[in-house]
Amino acid sequence: DVKHSSPEVIPVKVVGEHVRCTLAMRSRPDEHGYVAREFHRRYRLPPGVDPAAVTSALSPEGVLSIQAAPVLAQAPLPQPQAAAK
Repeated sequence: DVKHSSPEVIPVKVVGEHVRCTLAMRSRPDEHGYVAREFHRRYRLPPGVDPAAVTSALSPEGVLSIQAAPVLAQAPLPQPQAAAK
């Protein structure tokens, strides 16, 4: 439940083969004293995903979505022609 957060306070980072997101909310008073919430999530990227293409968005309902695009296949380089004799 991150509906009381803004996208700026939920950093989503790619570290190696994983996506990491951390949320640390400020402490607030309640009837027993103060309460603070914090969570850490780490997900392994599937094979074939471009780590540079990972994006995240927070919906108005408080749902954090993380998307990643596949690595674009590069066209093979042309093979040099053998010199004719």
